Amino acid sequence: MKPVVKYDPCYSNKLMKLMCFHKVFFKILQNALFLYNHLKRLEQLKEPIKAWQVLSENPNCFICSSESMNVGSPMPPVTPNQELELGHIYFVMPLIPKSRLPLSLQDLGA
Repeated sequence: MKPVVKYDPCYSNKLMKLMCFHKVFFKILQNALFLYNHLKRLEQLKEPIKAWQVLSENPNCFICSSESMNVGSPMPPVTPNQELELGHIYFVMPLIPKSRLPLSLQDLGA
């Protein structure tokens, strides 16, 4: 006997809202770059910028890309001459001994 699948308009409405949110979120992400600093401040920039420009305002820090952050590996810094690109999320991290240690799941969730 096959299970009866009923149409649930409430579920369908939630799914549509979620899909709309993701569409808007990715459109925002594509048109900006985001800098999240160690003081838990999020900054949105509408144009690419060189890493050294951000670092000049954040002494004793380094920048890493969210795309290069992996559990079990240290956070690789971007080079000062690298252009921070639209559509990416970057973290401005303090230069402390722990910043060269491999990332744990707890570090990523902090």
